[in-house]
Amino acid sequence: MGIMGNAKFTWLGLAAVLLWSATVALVRSISEQIGPVAAGAAVYLVGGIISTSYMLLAKNPFSAKRKFPIRYFLSTGSLFLIYTVSLFLAVGLAKTRIEAIELGLVNYLWPGLTILLSLGLLSQRSNIWIVPGTLLAFAGIFLVITAGTDFTWSAFISHIKGNPLA
Repeated sequence: MGIMGNAKFTWLGLAAVLLWSATVALVRSISEQIGPVAAGAAVYLVGGIISTSYMLLAKNPFSAKRKFPIRYFLSTGSLFLIYTVSLFLAVGLAKTRIEAIELGLVNYLWPGLTILLSLGLLSQRSNIWIVPGTLLAFAGIFLVITAGTDFTWSAFISHIKGNPLA
């Protein structure tokens, strides 16, 4: 594959990161207008149209299907569906925009947790930089969620009791 082929995937990866980072804001905005369930359906409809268009324009659209067993697609697809529906409902059911931002920040925990869990579950190796990097990421999320105030477990539990469904 030439340089342009690699650049295409770099740009697609960058677009994916930008879209993922805007997910909470978009979901909240759409949910305020049409509700959380309809917002999820609308986002999946647009995503499905884009994916189907890409598949139809690709030279060999089903080549990836032969590389992975159908059980892989069903299990990972189900997990992704559960994650996305949960995120959309949580953000849509948030009482305030601040609460939606907090839920979005909690959503940012999963990449770090995925990396940490994959090290043990998949017997992957890492270097020492994984520890300060992960601690720094989690500390940043913690600082933003607590908004610089003192953290107490009673306030944390009270906050969750305020809107347990979200």
